[in-house]
Amino acid sequence: MVQPADKITDQDDIHSILIKLDVCEENHLPVVYDGKYIGFISKALLLTKYRDEILKTS
Repeated sequence: MVQPADKITDQDDIHSILIKLDVCEENHLPVVYDGKYIGFISKALLLTKYRDEILKTS
């Protein structure tokens, strides 16, 4: 099994997550909480949710 290039934790904010995705050149990274795998987050979903939040506040 191949280890992921990086992982997302509960300590990461949106900015750091996007940097990790760009640096790793990945579209998905695993999410880990308290050392346990929770799921994956995709760059597309993250950006879509972020855009939706911006539109709500505009």
